[in-house]
Amino acid sequence: MIRAMLSTALVTGAFCALFAAGVDLVTEALAIWQVMIAGAVSGFLGSLVGQIVIGGRLRG
Repeated sequence: MIRAMLSTALVTGAFCALFAAGVDLVTEALAIWQVMIAGAVSGFLGSLVGQIVIGGRLRG
């Protein structure tokens, strides 16, 4: 249980880091509300990716 939680958190963190790097490449400067939206989207998508990756690993 703990291992799955840590694995999901690691995958989510890696996804968010890559997402932030992508946002940085695409934009020069963002307003604070845009940064907040990008952070929310990153966390949401990162969580989904983590669940899919870990869920697939647990099933397979």
